[in-house]
Formats: sequence, structure tokens, C-alpha cells
Amino acid sequence: MKLPSEIDNLGVLDRLESAVHLLRETPAVDFLIWLSGSGPFALGLLFFCADQSRSSIAAERLPVTSLGLALLFLWARLTQAAFAGRLQARVSGEPSPPGFLSLLKPSLVPVLAWQPLALAVLPMALILVIPFPAFLAFQQGLLATAARSGGSARQNLSGALPHLFRQPGRASGETSLLVLAWLVLLINTGALLFTLPHAAKLLLGIESPFTLNASAALNTTFLAAAVVLATTLLNPLALAVAVLRDFERRAESSGADLLALLRRTAARGTLSLALLLATLGTPASASAATPPASASSHGHGHAIPPPELNRAIVEVLDQPEFTWREPRRIAPESEKDRNRSLLERAFAWIGRILDRVGHWLEGPLNQFSSWLSRLLGSGKAPTPPPVKMDLTGLMEFLMWLLVVAGAAVIGIFGYRIWSARRRAASPAVTAMADDTAPDLESAAVSAELLPEDGWMALAHELAGRGEFRLALRAAFLACLSRLAEHQWIRLAQFRSNREYERDVRRRMLGHPETAETFSEIVRIFERSWYGDRPVTPERFADFVAAVERLRPA
Repeated sequence: MKLPSEIDNLGVLDRLESAVHLLRETPAVDFLIWLSGSGPFALGLLFFCADQSRSSIAAERLPVTSLGLALLFLWARLTQAAFAGRLQARVSGEPSPPGFLSLLKPSLVPVLAWQPLALAVLPMALILVIPFPAFLAFQQGLLATAARSGGSARQNLSGALPHLFRQPGRASGETSLLVLAWLVLLINTGALLFTLPHAAKLLLGIESPFTLNASAALNTTFLAAAVVLATTLLNPLALAVAVLRDFERRAESSGADLLALLRRTAARGTLSLALLLATLGTPASASAATPPASASSHGHGHAIPPPELNRAIVEVLDQPEFTWREPRRIAPESEKDRNRSLLERAFAWIGRILDRVGHWLEGPLNQFSSWLSRLLGSGKAPTPPPVKMDLTGLMEFLMWLLVVAGAAVIGIFGYRIWSARRRAASPAVTAMADDTAPDLESAAVSAELLPEDGWMALAHELAGRGEFRLALRAAFLACLSRLAEHQWIRLAQFRSNREYERDVRRRMLGHPETAETFSEIVRIFERSWYGDRPVTPERFADFVAAVERLRPA
């Protein structure tokens, strides 16, 4: 991390690099303070999303779960403000409060006053797009200045307002880089969550819906888990950037950078003096107790002979620490490169590599353009512009690459979902003869093989021959085919009847009697097909009547 005296006029990349170094120097106990609030809130948010999207009694539990999620949000913001306060103390060189409650007390009133309102305004700023970077910097500034506001909401607001109006261009650059880092984290966390079930199957032999069907990951719960995890992991970096931004603003008017430098220098000087005294204390006492060897050998009044003195001087001057030469002069360009940050040097190296590749491709591109102009009958071949890649161009290329990759992934997933729904909505209708009819005794038979009318015709044909048990299964498959056609359920070989029941209950939250009818159909079928209950003509007729009552409107 740069010293406080060097933080004046930090660039966007320099500030992010300093924020990363600040987080690397932060002790683990500070991250535990941050994790004690952000971790429960992330888990609570995932539970809330899953409960509201899948549970049949989500409407009844909505007030309680919303209140619990709001309390977890306030607790997360409070611990984040305490974490930012610890970062402020580390940058300023000031001691942090020793107790955990003493960390939370100054931030309690500002967090309760401003964080709910800032959360409500943030989506509107995101919709408007233009003020979103400045408002995001303002929201992070509220957390960065909450610990040193002395419990005053007004002082917290006055300390965070400069983040909203000061240097909006730099705030946009920082937000763009943070969004890029968030996208990288999102892709990595999504890949990790997708890979974990397959690793569990490979190493432990544990099956799951993700290993049985890869498209099972295409749901809102999986996407919410990846988004929440990526946002939670990026939060410490965003807080560190806000802390450095606030420290730079205070240093311009109060000299906080000089005070921090003096504190660091005083601490280092005290430590060096203590080490010096500890090092020199034992030899000094030993020399006082024991006379020097030279004194004992030559006596106090005898001088050292000149040849011996010259030999000792030559031996000392021949030691490595006294053999020096004039330092090599550094070229201006090399000195400029040395003053750059590590990230800037890396991007400059990438730019030089890309320039070399562009110069190497310049000849083949000119030949291709000449051949194309001759093929099209043009008189003069257009000269392609030279390939130049600087830091801005590289960032723009990476952003466009992410946009194209995201659009391709969305297109592929959308096509797969559309194809699956099309196959479920319009199953192949084929006229099967008796010798090619589905084997109802087989466990692998699926409702997708025939449409609803085909299964019902087969059921009545089997009932006419007295095979009521097979007719009952054909009627049940007709029921499943009808529900899949109306998109109440999603047919799959690995899905069970209980999963079909959950689908129907979720689709028919306002009509519980319909869900009960389907549950009764499942119970009758399982008791007759898997159990010992015989299928009589009356039972078959009642079953068909129940299936007819389940017909969607």
C-alpha cells in the first residue's frame, strides 16, 4: 500500500491497487467482524429468494421473512461500517477501539438513519444509469465515514456528500473496474457452484439433480446464489476504495496524510531505538566488566605498531560493504517505468505484446485487403489502420468480449429452454400399432411417448381386454401428458411423482383443491401399481373420472 503522503491525486488503477494492498495488510480479526454480518445476510437473502419462489406457503411467511431479512441487512451494514472504521484507523495510523461493542456504537445511528434510504434509492439510480457510479460512491462513503461520525447522522451525511459531487469521472472509472471485477467473480463463482456437484459425484459418488441433468442449474436459485456470493466477495474491496477516497479528501484540508506519516515514523523510530538499546546493552556491560583484548595484550600505555595498523585498515577496506562503485545511470524511460505501479507495468507489457502482434499481422492483412480489392474489382486497395492497443483500448476490448460472451451464453441457454418447452408442449404424435405400443410394464416408459388422447385410447383398450392394472398406468400417463402440455409440470425421466406434486402446488397456489385432486390421483396410482391393492372396474372408472376433473381450463 502507498504511504499516506503519496495518496494525494491517486489514479483509478493506483487507488484500486492501494485498496488491494490495504486488504492484504488487514488482520484476520477485521475480516471476521465483516463476515459476522455479511455472511448471515447473504444466507438469509438466498433463503428468502428460494422460499418465495418455491414454497407453497410463501405468502403466509412473507411478513416474518421480510422482517428477518431487514434486520440481517441492518446488522450487515453495521458490521461493514465497523470494518471500514478499522480500515480508516489503519490508513490514518490511529489506534482502533479495543472492544467489539465500541466499534459498533458510533455507527449505529448513522446506519439506521441512512442505509435503508440509500438501498431504496440505489435501484432508481441504476435505472437512470448516469448517476449510478456517483451514487454508489456516495453509498460506500456513508459506510466509510459512519465510524468517525461520533454517532451523528448529520455528520455522517456531511462527510459522505463529497463522494457524490467530487470527481464524478474518477468515480465512474472506479465503478467500471469494480463492475468488471464483479463480472469476473460472478463467472468464477458460477463455474464453482456448477462444478461442485460433479466433483462430489466423482470423488464421493453423490448423485444430485445437477449431475443427472445439466440443465437443472438453469434456475433462479442458482443464479441468485452466484450473484449474492460474487457481490459479497467484492464488498471489502469496494469499502477499501471508499476509505482511501475519503482519506484523500480529508488530507487535502486537514493534513491527515502528514499526521499519519508522522505517526508511522514515530512508531518506527521508537521500535528502532528499543532494538538498538537491546542490542547494545549486553556488549556495553560485557565491555565494562571485561577489559578489551587489545588492552590486555598491548597494555594501556603502548601504541599499535604502524604495520599492524595498516594491515588492519586494508582488511577492513577489502570487506564487501566497502567495495562500491558509481551507480549505473537509468534512462528516463526506464525511470518512468519504475515509478509506475505493478498493474500499470503489466498492462504496458500486454500493450507492447499486442503492438508486436499487430505489426506482425500488418503484412498479411495488407495482402488480404489487396486480394479482396482485386476480387471485387476495386481500383485501389483500402489501407487498414495500424493496430494500436493501449490500456483504454484493452479495457474496451475486454468489456466487449464479456458482452459478446454473455449474449452468446444467454442465446444458447434460451434456445435450449425454448427447445425443451417445445418438445414438452407438442410431443410427437404417432399412430402406433398394437405390436409397437409402449411397454407399460417397463419402468423406463415415459409420458412423452404419446399424447394425452393416445394414452387414454390405450387405457380404454386395455380396460376392454380386462387388463385394468395396465389401463390404470396408461390413464396416469395421460394425466401427466396433459399437465405437461399445459406447462404445469416439466417431464423428465429422473423426476418423481412427488416432484410433479410440488410443481402442481406451486402453479396452483390460488386453487388448492386442484392440487389435492392431483395428489389423490398419485396416491391411488401408487397404491395400485406399487402396492397390493387390486384394480377393479369401479376403481378404474373412479380414477378416470378424477383425471377428467383435473383437466385445466
